[in-house]
Amino acid sequence: MKKLLITALFLFTILAVYSCSDNDDNTGEVDKELPTLNIDNLRQSPVKMGAAVNINALKNDADYKNLLIKEVSSITAENVMKMDAMSVSKGVYDFTNADYIVDFAMENNMRVHGHVLIWHQSLPSWVVTFTGDTDGWKAMMKQYIQDVMSHFKGKVTSWDVVNEAILDDGTMRPTIWLEKIGADYIQLAFEYAHEADPSAILFYNEYGQEYSHTKQVAINKLVDELLEKGVPVHGIGLQMHTNIFADETRLKYAVRTAAARNLKVHISELDVAVNPEEDETLKFTDELAKQQQTIYRYATQAMMEVPAENQFGITFWGITDKYSWLTEKHDWGLPFDENFKSKPAYTGILQGLYK
Repeated sequence: MKKLLITALFLFTILAVYSCSDNDDNTGEVDKELPTLNIDNLRQSPVKMGAAVNINALKNDADYKNLLIKEVSSITAENVMKMDAMSVSKGVYDFTNADYIVDFAMENNMRVHGHVLIWHQSLPSWVVTFTGDTDGWKAMMKQYIQDVMSHFKGKVTSWDVVNEAILDDGTMRPTIWLEKIGADYIQLAFEYAHEADPSAILFYNEYGQEYSHTKQVAINKLVDELLEKGVPVHGIGLQMHTNIFADETRLKYAVRTAAARNLKVHISELDVAVNPEEDETLKFTDELAKQQQTIYRYATQAMMEVPAENQFGITFWGITDKYSWLTEKHDWGLPFDENFKSKPAYTGILQGLYK
């Protein structure tokens, strides 16, 4: 997420570390004797393990491609299924890169999760300058959602229909969709999506549930209100761009409360920063790797602790530190290093899978 978010998260979690009991302190030694699930790769996991896919790496780096084939059973396009990547103009599309990722998934028996239909970022210029009235905006949004979902029908299992509609203070984010359509744009987006592909699993995707109680309550309240109206919301996505200071209790509670709505739960964009202050002199030490391992274990345990029927899976926001949005922040947030070797984080995942 954005730098301000990471900084705020760091400050919040520092306070949390000092306010919680010793059992919540993640700075100690990881117990190397913790049992791990005995599997050869994450494709054999009892829950779907996925990764956000970098299109350029997929096309040009055979080691990256082979790592995905070996380790993941679900993929999300990192960027090429966002609106500005597919929508050239109103009713005109370029699905070339999105189709490439979907075809790769089909060839390798992977599930595809679509990301994202309606968001306040990654908007093409024609949307920003669109001059229709409220009904015109509704019609435009409906056409876009239904054109895209119809194109991928039968290939894309699930979609993030709306992403990040709530601010950290729990109020509605002032997006162009809210301004032009009104608060019911979220309900309409889900209804349009369900009309286009009744078999698709539809998610509301958001960040911050694991560190902000205020935001968590607001997210769950929004989903509850939609469900009460009969809106076809099938799941909640918890992005979980977190860091090594994350609190176990808060993290697991966020996943558990999402599942309490009897919806699918997706940890949808997981990475674990070790350098949230972006200190360019920091080295990725064994101690940082151990702390990162612990948080990966917590996140995986959180998914395993909800009922099986609610487990949609875990998607890492990347797979290797060689291709990660965190790399430019001088960070190492993913389960594999820049040389495609597994890190202690990978062991943490296997520990979390053990039941």
